[in-house]
Amino acid sequence: MTKKGERTLSRLRQTAFHKLIMDGALLRQILNALMQLKSDEESLNVLKTRCRNLFDRGGMEHYYRAMLHMQSAYKFFSDPSERRKHLRLALDDYQAAAHSPEFDIREVCKKLREYYYYEGVVKLALYRARLVQDQTVTPPSVREIGFGATLPTGPRRGFGADEDGRNEEIRICYDQILKILEKNHLDDETKRFDDDRVDGDKDRPQLHNPREEQRLRDDAIAEALKCPDQNFLAPLYDSIIKNRREYLYTIKSKSLVKHLMSTGQGLVLRDYYMRNGRWQDAFNLLDDMIFKEKRWTLKDRIVFLRQALNCANKVIDEQRFGRGRDQKLSWYGDDLGGDRNQSTIDSDKIEDYEKNITSAKLQQQLKAALEDLKEKEPNPEKKEEIAGLSQQLDQSLFSLRDLYEVAQQKGLWETCLAILGSTSEPARDIVELLWNNLIVTVAGPDVRGWRQRFLERCKELRQLVNKHDAFPLAFICKKLEVQSATCDRDAAKRMRDDNNPFMAQVFDELQVPLKDQIRAYTQLLNEEGLGTYGGAYVETVIDIAKRSHEKLERKDDAEEEVFENVPSLLTLIALTNNMVHKISDDNMKKLREADYELRRYLNTRL
Repeated sequence: MTKKGERTLSRLRQTAFHKLIMDGALLRQILNALMQLKSDEESLNVLKTRCRNLFDRGGMEHYYRAMLHMQSAYKFFSDPSERRKHLRLALDDYQAAAHSPEFDIREVCKKLREYYYYEGVVKLALYRARLVQDQTVTPPSVREIGFGATLPTGPRRGFGADEDGRNEEIRICYDQILKILEKNHLDDETKRFDDDRVDGDKDRPQLHNPREEQRLRDDAIAEALKCPDQNFLAPLYDSIIKNRREYLYTIKSKSLVKHLMSTGQGLVLRDYYMRNGRWQDAFNLLDDMIFKEKRWTLKDRIVFLRQALNCANKVIDEQRFGRGRDQKLSWYGDDLGGDRNQSTIDSDKIEDYEKNITSAKLQQQLKAALEDLKEKEPNPEKKEEIAGLSQQLDQSLFSLRDLYEVAQQKGLWETCLAILGSTSEPARDIVELLWNNLIVTVAGPDVRGWRQRFLERCKELRQLVNKHDAFPLAFICKKLEVQSATCDRDAAKRMRDDNNPFMAQVFDELQVPLKDQIRAYTQLLNEEGLGTYGGAYVETVIDIAKRSHEKLERKDDAEEEVFENVPSLLTLIALTNNMVHKISDDNMKKLREADYELRRYLNTRL
């Protein structure tokens, strides 16, 4: 002890405390001060002897003994066994003292938390709450009177006031337990403990293993969950959700599920079901969230659809193979109000959800297109109308027919094509009309730079390449060739003379396979010949042959794909050569050179 502490203790010894102490609040404060000053046994014995009336009243004797046990727990804190023994003895005395109306549950629980005795906090707080609830103890009308104080005299309060006082005391007890889960609150208590220390006070005991503190806290939560009072369990569940979400998933309780349902915490309940392998319950919940609840955004619904589809597949697997080894629960069925044996999921339901996911993605694509259109729209009224449509798309799922009508109404041709591509066998004439509208719209009244504008749209159109019914490549190539030939001819010539021709860029941006390029131009030449724009077709065929030969010479990953299509490419070159009367001499020479190089490679390879 420091010299300052010794002087303070000396002055305390010389003070006749028993002549000054008039109520239990002051006695309790002095007891705490003496305990912090390393327990001056002489002064404590004087207080106990001279203030017997106060010690005998209101459980002060038990409070005094509990403080001695807490002091012993501090002394043996490094020995877990001895520490637990003294803390349990202190808890016994605190519970006995809790029968006093003036027992200060906040002060005692604070000290127990400082010693990491979280389980003791739970037991003591629940014990005190039960005493108050059963009217075994009547709390004081004024809380600030303090422990061991004399109750005020005067007329008895009414029944309603007594009831309010009991409820307030019970709430205070429950709050002491909830503080165990609030790490920030525990950190603040530690800081206040350190700030309040004077020279000579003992430090707060420390646990050197953080996992041990978490284990002690979890044990206390498990003890608190045994409380039958739903008024306490509800805030306890909420506190666990906020501070110990992982622990929540280990709780096996019907009341927890009911609480999550009644408070609208669907996301937490979804995770709870999925983490515990209750796939049917999770699917039913997600199905309601997707189609019945209006509070979720389109992005949320897409996530829910994927999760519901995964849960549906899990249910079917369970039906087919039984519960898997990865399932975490041995309790199910009526334990949580569900019945895992009554499944509403079959292969048709799986197919419906797969279609819903596709439709929801298209709806998301349409919503993004509307947002872009709104930004470009100068008319305020039309902009507001588009914003309203976008908001409607975000509130519920639309059918493919409704999505198509909205996209068509707003001239969003890429989205129209994507929607048709998701259906089976869309009408060819409608698909070609949409592509024509798209190309004409991109070209616009200002033809300058239209090719670059189209190339920028190719990324959105790439998803259609493998959907042949919605991607008539021969028709698209024809329209692009015609558009190139009919716009600024000098610009078209510059594009042809460039090392990277326009159609080659289109094929690269759309990632069109070589076999599809060959098939498209073979179809064009067979159906129309060279016609009015045949020269454009020939130049594209020459470019396809040239690029294919370059890939063969590089011997990279694309070599095998080109090699497989060399015979069909030679057929296309021969078909073009047959129209010699409509081909320029320069192009004829290029075709023959391409034919020669490809045949030479083919002979070498074979």
